[in-house]
Amino acid sequence: MGCTIMTRFWGIFLVSLGVSLLAGRSSSQRILLLLKEPATKFVLGIIILLIGAVSVSLCTTLSLHLCGVITVLGWLSLLKGASFIIMPDNISKFWSIFERDTILYRFSLILSVLIGLFLMWKGFF
Repeated sequence: MGCTIMTRFWGIFLVSLGVSLLAGRSSSQRILLLLKEPATKFVLGIIILLIGAVSVSLCTTLSLHLCGVITVLGWLSLLKGASFIIMPDNISKFWSIFERDTILYRFSLILSVLIGLFLMWKGFF
């Protein structure tokens, strides 16, 4: 049951995030500028840590099945959240790649939407 809920959550989250950032390019540029602020990185790191902790708590199976995918997404979120707090300067350098390369930025958002659609399909049907 926990994996089904988290599959739905991750699907909705990835689709809504990807579509909203693809649709509003000017707002996403402002968000990338906000990521340069230390306080923003810290708060975002805490939020990402919480998402990862909940995900890993509800889905603990490392397998090639859907629950394993959700577990990996949870662990990646934990690592990303911790890196926002522990290494904020490296995060700024990473995000600057997306500021310069719009093709890579759009590709990652489209990939996010596709993964989210797959997870929504598996979670709801």
